[in-house]
Amino acid sequence: MATAQQLHPAQKNKINGWTNIKIPSKIITREESQLVVKQILAIILSSITYLRGLFPESSYRTYFLDGRAYKVLHEDVNFPGVNKIIEWVEGCFQAMERKYLRSAMFTIQSYSNQKNNTEAYMFYFDYPEEGNEMNLWSHSNQGYGMGITSEVKRSIPLLVEKLYQLYHKLSSLPDNVELSMKLFYYNDVTPDDYHPLGFQEWEVPRRLNLTPTT
Repeated sequence: MATAQQLHPAQKNKINGWTNIKIPSKIITREESQLVVKQILAIILSSITYLRGLFPESSYRTYFLDGRAYKVLHEDVNFPGVNKIIEWVEGCFQAMERKYLRSAMFTIQSYSNQKNNTEAYMFYFDYPEEGNEMNLWSHSNQGYGMGITSEVKRSIPLLVEKLYQLYHKLSSLPDNVELSMKLFYYNDVTPDDYHPLGFQEWEVPRRLNLTPTT
């Protein structure tokens, strides 16, 4: 079972974990574990858009964790695409809270020299008894990939460093790109008619057209 993003505005339903980045030094409860995974997802996805120059500097806020600075998207009335990305991730949060979300795929697709170039970032989620876990895997048809497990905050610098290494090997994006996000569920626990915030049935996937900043 899978759903894809929808492009019309959805009901706003802020979920703790996006707008206030604060990861505890010690994770004790399942709720703390889930919050950490949410915030890591927010940081990593924001880092992907930042490093690829998809949105202007004004669309990000700087958060400091253990002396390191991270750029995290925040709502920007001047750039609706920013708000759409935030909406997609809040949909992920909603599905995570119900333990439905198995994986999420964020895709950047571009066309240059009559070639279709695709960057795909796969986030995998698991819900063991002691809390939540997330794995990240990425690839592009330019021939580079990475895989990493992210369970606690010490993994964040490693994840971001891996992203920097990846982008040194990727070409700059052309003037126009298309963004999409698809969610995949644990079918044995997810209702057939379940659609989290900002998503719809994955029959005719729609995309977000975007011109990256320079």
